[in-house]
Amino acid sequence: MSHTVFDPTKLRIIEFRVVSADISCQSPIFGFNAASKFNVGLELGTDYDHGIVKITIHINLEATNPTTQEEARLKVSTIVVFNVSELMEFVNLGPDGKVILDTQLAYSIAGIAYSTSRGLLSSQTNNTFFSGFVIPVININDLFKPLLNEEPKS
Repeated sequence: MSHTVFDPTKLRIIEFRVVSADISCQSPIFGFNAASKFNVGLELGTDYDHGIVKITIHINLEATNPTTQEEARLKVSTIVVFNVSELMEFVNLGPDGKVILDTQLAYSIAGIAYSTSRGLLSSQTNNTFFSGFVIPVININDLFKPLLNEEPKS
């Protein structure tokens, strides 16, 4: 990996899709006055020969109506596939032979994928218990850090 500074204009989304979605709720009119649990995870795949990076975002949301104890769940996985111009300029091999993406590239991809997923889910949950619920903004650096072999650069 050279010391080239990553430029986000080198990214192009070539595919975006929901690969799985499950919304379950005991009552169609649940009311949004409920406690919720939220978690998100991601997976990363790469095809270095073709400059492709694929990120899968898994979003899980659970809510319980405090009055009736009814439960609602939302589980969604989305895939965003990017073409990265000159990808190999932003890749390095770690001491263990593991491939390391430039942190700015990794965080840009994760941020775009997560934001795109949030927007889609906001529109796809209309007429469900989760209608009007905005998936929380998160610190994408904390989410992506376990997939990197180095600390994020400030």
